[in-house]
Amino acid sequence: MVAFGVPFIQHDAPQRALQAAGAMQQAFARLRARWEAERGIEVGLGVRIDRGQVVMGSIGAARHMNFGLVGYAVNTAHRLVELAQHGQIILSEAVYVGLGGRLEGWTFEALPPVLPKGRGEPLQIYIAHQGAAPEPAP
Repeated sequence: MVAFGVPFIQHDAPQRALQAAGAMQQAFARLRARWEAERGIEVGLGVRIDRGQVVMGSIGAARHMNFGLVGYAVNTAHRLVELAQHGQIILSEAVYVGLGGRLEGWTFEALPPVLPKGRGEPLQIYIAHQGAAPEPAP
């Protein structure tokens, strides 16, 4: 899990999160190709991004500390794990709105709303594509 805008506010957190997700996908694609060629291993990476209020803090003791986040946005991002396929970056509507519906070098494709476990209402989601939009399947 990666968090942007905590513990210090970053007004461009949605942009930073999407750029980081794109860099992750590019780096993983190179690793995936190498692992497949060298070892025959096929693995995938899907990225999910949500935006919202969280509670954060250090959890642990003097000898072992972890920085933790909890909250509705964390839970929703976790639920979106099941929706992101290899190579995809899935955004919640809150992230899409935070981007103003656009970011240079990216296109967004609306998907049908989903109802993740634990939510009372459907959630509009988007796939973010780096560069031009993909060609539709025949």
